[in-house]
Amino acid sequence: MAIVKITELPVATTPLSLSEVTAIVQNGVTKQVALQNVVPVNVANFTGTGSQVQFTLPVQAVETSTNIYINGVYQQKNTYSVASNVITFSQAPPITSTIEVMYA
Repeated sequence: MAIVKITELPVATTPLSLSEVTAIVQNGVTKQVALQNVVPVNVANFTGTGSQVQFTLPVQAVETSTNIYINGVYQQKNTYSVASNVITFSQAPPITSTIEVMYA
């Protein structure tokens, strides 16, 4: 098989059928996974006010399936809680900080 750069791959013109397979590397092991088995990741962005501790996501999230970054720095799960679609921080993120919530 020839090596092809991603930028040289043809653009797909039809929607994915979810029967496609992709390679996933997890814990140093490469596995083939059908796209139908991949959980989509939602992303919500907020801006810190310096006083606001609660932020509402567009859809419900599960705390164990969240990754939150403030100004690009990962936040430990013990610094916030999730109830339905509301994230509550133990301390308000700094004013003008960029908050990125990735969740499934």
